[in-house]
Amino acid sequence: MEESWFFDALSYTYLPLLRSCAALEAEGVPFRFAIAFSPTFCEMLADQTLQTRYVDYLEHAIELGISELEKDDVSPEKKQLIKQTIERIRINLHDYVEVHEMNILRKFDYFAGCGYIEILATTATPCFIPLFIDIPETINAQIETGLVTYRKYFTSIPSGFWLPALGWAPGIDSILKSYGFKYTILESHGILFADQSADSGIFAPAYCKNGFAVIGRDKFACQEVTDPEEGLSANPVYLDINSDIGFYLDKTRLSGLYDVSLGRRSTGFRFYSKERSPAGESMLYSPERAAQQLETDVKSFLHRRLDVLREASRLDEKPVFLACAFPASFLEMYGTRASPGLKSCSDRLPQLTPLCSPCLHCI
Repeated sequence: MEESWFFDALSYTYLPLLRSCAALEAEGVPFRFAIAFSPTFCEMLADQTLQTRYVDYLEHAIELGISELEKDDVSPEKKQLIKQTIERIRINLHDYVEVHEMNILRKFDYFAGCGYIEILATTATPCFIPLFIDIPETINAQIETGLVTYRKYFTSIPSGFWLPALGWAPGIDSILKSYGFKYTILESHGILFADQSADSGIFAPAYCKNGFAVIGRDKFACQEVTDPEEGLSANPVYLDINSDIGFYLDKTRLSGLYDVSLGRRSTGFRFYSKERSPAGESMLYSPERAAQQLETDVKSFLHRRLDVLREASRLDEKPVFLACAFPASFLEMYGTRASPGLKSCSDRLPQLTPLCSPCLHCI
């Protein structure tokens, strides 16, 4: 099951994200975001056995898709979705093997070296640091082990540190600053009543007495995207990633992809959106409708953030910014493609500089 998660993360988050970065770079569109990789995930990406198994998985998934195309009871609409999925798998296979040579961290490091990405450091394991505040040697071990892995795969020197679960307690700032880190990110309520940020709220960093900066995550902006009921991701036109054929297809048809006796998992072949008919039946997914909705959602989200920043700048008369942090898995719900709307909106961002780019926390 861990391999299934790992394969999905590569197929639907990291490889598409790298394609988007490469497309933006080629088109000359300015972009910048921060991202955090857990040391465990870095080691999984570097493991030769997992690398080989991922390639085998993609090849078997293509074979499964071709066999589904040959079935007589498949509608033309489903066949089109299968063909698109096969093509996406082939692109992932090509990028992973030919472009990245099974090493995607090297490409992320390249974008970091170009100034497009900031790679944050994090702990060795997803521990909740406040529980260990009375055991500083444990916190030090977590940070130092994470840094060892960071230096193994990345050439940049991290300025920011991602706290697992955004866990904070008095004294963490001193520990992080002693390792050379300059800032971290907290949930918005973590700094709203801080003395150093009383004037600007979450629109400016709060500074600890030792000068360590704490950035407040815009809770409302993040909820606007991730809320399971009212968030943008809940729109019924988007793909229902839980309706994968791996959870209901006949076991014998899945045997070439994985051992079903160990549990069912995703295959990448999904045909239905989150929309339901009046009778409660799942509706076929339409990539065209989803792409149009995505374009609308991206533009409206950016415009609302710009409106908030303009109002905050007018009231504060100081440079303001917003920091948004999302689990990287949310990229799978939308797809990660360069949006034409991003270019026109980004042209207006310098009016409100310094503006934090979205920060993506990768599990």
